[in-house]
Amino acid sequence: MAQGDTATEPPIYGQDATDSDNAFQLTNLDTTWLDELRALIVENMANESLHANDLARLMYLSRTNFFAKVKALTGLSPAQLIRDIRLDTAKEIMLQNPKLPLRDVVAQVGLTDLRTFSNNFKNRFGELPKRN
Repeated sequence: MAQGDTATEPPIYGQDATDSDNAFQLTNLDTTWLDELRALIVENMANESLHANDLARLMYLSRTNFFAKVKALTGLSPAQLIRDIRLDTAKEIMLQNPKLPLRDVVAQVGLTDLRTFSNNFKNRFGELPKRN
């Protein structure tokens, strides 16, 4: 596809962009950019001090432009995107390693507070994290 062609996939994260009032499609460049951003977040996930400013620098954007681009493409702030990717990864880890203690799962995704993790997990997935 050419550089300006649009992809048919909805945003990776965030609000449903298929609403008729605010429907849009990501370009291939946008999808590639989001894939690179997600890879950076996953690569640095264990770093509990990972912040949007770090990602903006790594993506060669000013903080303001980075925030605006993430918000436009995902409907989320960079902090919310980082949190959601951490939660998604934690859920995957728990499914793959059901006997791994929750504290270890939380540490692997760069979080430290079990209570906050559990509340965020429940808000995202509708249930508290379960251990077998």
